[in-house]
Amino acid sequence: MPKNIVLKGDPIRKENVSGGVVTPGFLLTFDGNGAVVHHDVAGGLATSMFAVEQDFLGGTISDDYASGDRVQYVIGRKGDEVYAMLGDGETVAKGDFLESNGDGRLREHVPQADLAADDDVVANQIVARALEAGDTSGADEEARIRVEVV
Repeated sequence: MPKNIVLKGDPIRKENVSGGVVTPGFLLTFDGNGAVVHHDVAGGLATSMFAVEQDFLGGTISDDYASGDRVQYVIGRKGDEVYAMLGDGETVAKGDFLESNGDGRLREHVPQADLAADDDVVANQIVARALEAGDTSGADEEARIRVEVV
């Protein structure tokens, strides 16, 4: 099991105050106050912005950030690989496109008929591609999966 969220590549590393509890590997967005929070719109438009561990303070990928903490995060570039969180009840195959599950985790991208003609919207829903199969359809604990930013 990897010990870091960033597995390969050179994503842009940033930090910002947390607007709630954030787990390393969560897909992030900004709230109305400019704080980082887990991405909360299932299938919504998103940037490949993932929380990473506070390794410089001895934090691991299992150590959550509390509300008000300075969250370390990366903005992935195409081809970067990260160890992201997979949504509950998800089964994905290697190569599946992934989007926000609405809770900081990822799920398999399901094309919506009304958006099929709008390539820009669909491209901004998909944040990654699964680099391995993942199955949380009966898992008792949160699952992580290796993904590639698209």
